[in-house]
Amino acid sequence: MNAAQGAEALTAAEKISHYEYEEKPWMTYDRYDSSLDEYDNKSLYIIHTHLDAIGHLRGLQLKFEQFTDHVKDLRPDIASVEFSFTLDENANIKILASPVELSEVDIDWLTKEINNFDGLRATAHAHSKTLMAMIDHLEPYKGKYTLNRYNFQSTMFYGDNLRVPWGDLQRNFLQKLTHYVEKKPQTLLDTYA
Repeated sequence: MNAAQGAEALTAAEKISHYEYEEKPWMTYDRYDSSLDEYDNKSLYIIHTHLDAIGHLRGLQLKFEQFTDHVKDLRPDIASVEFSFTLDENANIKILASPVELSEVDIDWLTKEINNFDGLRATAHAHSKTLMAMIDHLEPYKGKYTLNRYNFQSTMFYGDNLRVPWGDLQRNFLQKLTHYVEKKPQTLLDTYA
């Protein structure tokens, strides 16, 4: 990629509606109720963020199951390969697979198909934004981890996580989240100053 293409890609990435940190999102939240106090709105925000995470993840699981059936119909030669995927900094799905199992041509085909498949990319993007909000504002993650559009692809991998039973889906995903997400460095306070 040359410098012009790199700059163009960065410009395109900036145009995508990514999650952006807000100090108190519950005060500008679309479900904000001006008749409630800030504490109540924060509580509603936390509840809705958890529910959104579960809903997006379940929707993503269902769409991924449909996509794997789609692959079986179109490319039975690669249907048995269990691949994973993540989102790059431009919110495009990036296929993660061993070059031994899938050729570059197969990975390119899968990438094109999955990014264009029935809202799967949009659902993954919505889920990623919810995860970032959880990391920034909800306990036990708040202030301990860093998750953003630039480190998401080296942190969160969907394939194996979506192949678990529905009852274990959210718990399994949150365990993986705390295991793989980049931890913020602990600040050291000088108590002798």
